[in-house]
Amino acid sequence: MKYQHIMLDTETLGREADAVVLSIAMVKFNFGSCVSVETDSGMQVFPEVQRQMKDRSVSWATIQWWMEQSEDARCAIIQPCRIPMEWALVKVRSYIDSKEYKVWANGAAFDPPLIRHLFNQYGIEEPWDFRRILDMRTMKWLSKFDSKGVPQRDNAVKHDALSDCFWQIDVLNAEFNKIKGTPLEFK
Repeated sequence: MKYQHIMLDTETLGREADAVVLSIAMVKFNFGSCVSVETDSGMQVFPEVQRQMKDRSVSWATIQWWMEQSEDARCAIIQPCRIPMEWALVKVRSYIDSKEYKVWANGAAFDPPLIRHLFNQYGIEEPWDFRRILDMRTMKWLSKFDSKGVPQRDNAVKHDALSDCFWQIDVLNAEFNKIKGTPLEFK
């Protein structure tokens, strides 16, 4: 396996495990390596929203939160070419081609349970081993790292799942290196 880790991020219309999903993104990476948007593009899928509305939940507070985000963030979730959720989940499973990956999320209590709920709802086996789900917030707590010093990449959009994956990898690498005693420098 070229990579050992995957960063996962979702954008949703709620904070519950059954929330309507706007996008799912993942990027493979290794610690200590600079992940390039050009060469390691990761994957992002945009499931159909309308078909989810009858079986999944929507939080009006989250819709209000989306209305307060930047125009770029709102535009990033408005995709004209959405695919059925089943296809989106098949793409996620094919991207995670081994249960050996360690799957990271900004919060292990949100993105992974949301995706697990989707796989269960659609009767598709989860693509990862639950013992390999890891949490960035734990690393932040252990490293006492302030992520405010980590810049967004060029052309990144805050609250776009793929952009967030790349930024979260940069933060995680910085946290990891701080724990190891070799801080990363951001230019």
